[in-house]
Amino acid sequence: MSIQGVAFPVDRNYPSRDPPATRERQDGSAPSRLRLQFMTSGNANIGLALGLAEGSSARTVFHDELVRAVRRSRRFGIGSPRDTLLFHEEEITPELNWPRYGQHQDLFVRGDFDQPDLWQNYHRYLSRFSGQPGRKCLISTQKRLDLAAAYADREDILVADINLTVEKRRVNPRTISLPAMAIARGGGANIKKTILASFSGYLSHPCRSAVARLDNGSDFIFRLFDRQHYVGSVDAAYAALLGRSVFAIVPRGDASYSYRLLESMSFGCIPVIISDAWVLPFDRLIEWSGCCLRVAENDVGGIERLLRTIPESEIERMRSQVETVYERHFQSVDAVVESLAREAEQIPAGPATSPGSPESSLLDRQFEEIIRHYGHPTP
Repeated sequence: MSIQGVAFPVDRNYPSRDPPATRERQDGSAPSRLRLQFMTSGNANIGLALGLAEGSSARTVFHDELVRAVRRSRRFGIGSPRDTLLFHEEEITPELNWPRYGQHQDLFVRGDFDQPDLWQNYHRYLSRFSGQPGRKCLISTQKRLDLAAAYADREDILVADINLTVEKRRVNPRTISLPAMAIARGGGANIKKTILASFSGYLSHPCRSAVARLDNGSDFIFRLFDRQHYVGSVDAAYAALLGRSVFAIVPRGDASYSYRLLESMSFGCIPVIISDAWVLPFDRLIEWSGCCLRVAENDVGGIERLLRTIPESEIERMRSQVETVYERHFQSVDAVVESLAREAEQIPAGPATSPGSPESSLLDRQFEEIIRHYGHPTP
């Protein structure tokens, strides 16, 4: 069975930019809590800035919160232009699920999803912003848009992608895995757990059917619903299920990433991730093997056997690390912005400006496909 995880807590103290090694303390003991230390490079203490405000395109709740968090950051407005990472003031792809899944009318603070020129405005703005001087970061929350490939030759552009895959990272190493913010949020790890593992969701990938077959009606609770039952406000039963679960199954759906990763962590659950291609959020900063399990998509049938063999002491250590990682990196948009900046510090900076432009035909095709998918007519 192909399993990644069940690692003891580790100290991370690495003097170079080589990948961190998992190890115990020199005296052989394991620390009780994950220590997160960060590598630095020539981009240490990077500053943040916002650029190209226009005010004409639609803006979602997520991007509005992101812009506010950038402005609140201790990094905002500091550093020379060479040491500053420029974020786009306006949106280039809308986050269409957060904070309420499937309710498009609730997701925008300016404009709306049904305006006919929505995607054309995003496309035009993206083209203008990518031509700005300095080092830039593109925030991509659209699974059908591959900015990693489109900007692979632009050394002045980082792409923070909510649906970052191993292949995208291979094509463009200047990519950061951006987390999908939790829609259902718990109160932390100090909750009585009576269910060993759970999942609740709709059937959007075959591995979810395999997960559902593990339900035993007792301490393995796995439920599939029609998509229509997952629209709108968070179901109270789903939140209660996570609150009572030790492990939360985080299977991929029609994309590689999942909102359940942060949701489960916020409830103090240990995530069991089933998504072979997904690059986990902020993977340069977080030693994920210490706070989650990864199971291959074709090995779902062995999950019960795996979970029942993990000692209680190891479960408690992993839950402690889940709490630490969540609080440090994911509990707020401000924490996400800070972690994004820290990860950007680890990616070597290219020239302040780079000649050329993205593969325009590739971007054009991608936006045309998005328009066809969502049914927005061309104005």
